[in-house]
Amino acid sequence: MGKDALEQHVFQFVSSVKFSKKHQQISFDKELLETNLSATEIYKILALFGQ
Repeated sequence: MGKDALEQHVFQFVSSVKFSKKHQQISFDKELLETNLSATEIYKILALFGQ
């Protein structure tokens, strides 16, 4: 996929990000990543969240 592969879904993805202070965990809609990005692109995004 190109660099704009997630462009149309960025707002949806960012809106899906949830932070849990109690468990210090981050969750988000993984389907948006899986259906729009390559494995390498997903890895780079997950690395931003320490996953």
